[in-house]
Amino acid sequence: MLRRIALAILLLCSTAAFGAPAASPLKVELKFAPEHALPSIPVEVTVTITNRSAKPAFYTDRAAFEVTHDGDAPFIAELNTSEPEVIDSLPAVGDDDHPEMYRLSAGETRRHIYALPLHLTMRGLWSDRRVSDPGSYSVRVAIQPADPAKPLNNNPRAAATPAERVPGWVWSQPALLQIDAPIGVDAEAWADLKKLGRSGSWSSRDWQTRGWDAAAMLREKYPTSTYAIYAAPFVQTKTQRESEEILKTALQATRDPAFAETLRLQIAYLHVVEYYECANKRCGESVAQLLATKARADLTSLIDTTNRESIRRSARKQLDQLNERAGEP
Repeated sequence: MLRRIALAILLLCSTAAFGAPAASPLKVELKFAPEHALPSIPVEVTVTITNRSAKPAFYTDRAAFEVTHDGDAPFIAELNTSEPEVIDSLPAVGDDDHPEMYRLSAGETRRHIYALPLHLTMRGLWSDRRVSDPGSYSVRVAIQPADPAKPLNNNPRAAATPAERVPGWVWSQPALLQIDAPIGVDAEAWADLKKLGRSGSWSSRDWQTRGWDAAAMLREKYPTSTYAIYAAPFVQTKTQRESEEILKTALQATRDPAFAETLRLQIAYLHVVEYYECANKRCGESVAQLLATKARADLTSLIDTTNRESIRRSARKQLDQLNERAGEP
């Protein structure tokens, strides 16, 4: 008996010393904003990574999203269902041009934001049609630690469980996302959207390929629906003025603060384009400066009032480019 106890102690010590994986210095957090959405309408996703150690830590620009829908078996969201691909790219931070590897100093935190685009054509999680049905979704994100002294391996392997497909990656705690069942005119609009999509469903990828068709259908049949508001940027127009009026109508109608700021950014961008076109056509210095002033006011207002880092960053970039071209006010 004493011999068995000694052997057990020896095995435990060996496992602790050699077999147990070291805890990662990286902490990963996932957040949705908002946490409720209609089917096929993506929301902003923030991946926050913190280095908890006293020395630099590294990670690649790779990410994978594990999804559990209403308690079913978990799966990793696929970016492309025709050629299954599960590894996404983390959005660049600031002016970084998607570096292959990120470095975090001791105690440093970095946020990667999958910002809600105007045309709802987000990659990653939202490309998977299995995240387009009403229900409750528990989502985790994994990122890949890196060692500058070792070559990178970005190829996931086939495995029985999602976590085993990306061994050694660092996972966040689950974040909950609720996809609400549409009601009333939204339910009717959603039913027709699914008819337009592939295989009787509609996802972010369908906005990219059939967005114009969807916008025309929604504008004609369901102009008061929430989906018509989100489809406003897809409406084909002959003039910028007409596009602006459609976006402003959607801005007045939307109850989604995040999408409202996305619409405000697009309206400001239309004003920037109007200035550039005027300047290129030499329409007159005074007219050009009036247009620049209008665009500058839109962008400055967004920078000063938004709570979304992605919107502030985009507006700041547009403002800097405008000031470089038109001159500082």
